[in-house]
Amino acid sequence: MPAGLDAVKETLAAAISDAYKKARDEGMKGEADPDQIITDLATDLSAAVHTYTLEAKVQTNDTISSGQMDAPCSGMTVSPGSGTGEGFLE
Repeated sequence: MPAGLDAVKETLAAAISDAYKKARDEGMKGEADPDQIITDLATDLSAAVHTYTLEAKVQTNDTISSGQMDAPCSGMTVSPGSGTGEGFLE
């Protein structure tokens, strides 16, 4: 189960810092390719954000009203109700 976004903020910050340091170090090399450095930085930042968002906890509160259309079928809800859910992103 995911840890929650608050629990992994420092991990995200460290991954972003590492991506910038890697870009800096690559840029200091004699025959550095700026386009490749930009591509690598974008890839590293994207991976850091993706990893971070996968730690999100998803919670729902649902209200079901009488007469509400039911999907994917074409019926209608007869009895009202409520529910909750919890999960994570994949």
